[in-house]
Amino acid sequence: MAANDESGEEKRFMRMSAADIRGGIGDTNPGWVMGSFVGAGDLRHCEDFEIKEWDIRTMRTDWRSGDDCGTEYIAVLEGVLNVILGRLGADAATVEEDTTVEVRAEERILLAKGVWRKLRAGQNIKGLTVRNCKRGQR
Repeated sequence: MAANDESGEEKRFMRMSAADIRGGIGDTNPGWVMGSFVGAGDLRHCEDFEIKEWDIRTMRTDWRSGDDCGTEYIAVLEGVLNVILGRLGADAATVEEDTTVEVRAEERILLAKGVWRKLRAGQNIKGLTVRNCKRGQR
């Protein structure tokens, strides 16, 4: 039988199922794999970047600019993701849709810091996001 993780002073690996990640591991919100939001004693703790594996239940659908997390990498694992890009309107308070980029399974997209975006997808979407955020920036 293969080990899922190791105990002891030196923890060299931790194997996780996608279902466990999407449901939430320990006190971590559903989808969050690694980042500064995980306690320092946990192998998933990382100060340099964060990883979220998501599906339709945990995908963000609101407008956000990415200013707080820099360039964002999104990998579509299953389904089709529509990334809607926008620009601030003349009132500097509302975001106006500009372009839609379709990202299919096995495709990836990089979104630059400061680019307004929101995500739309069907029920079968599964994706992975990597970005540079620190605790308190989300």
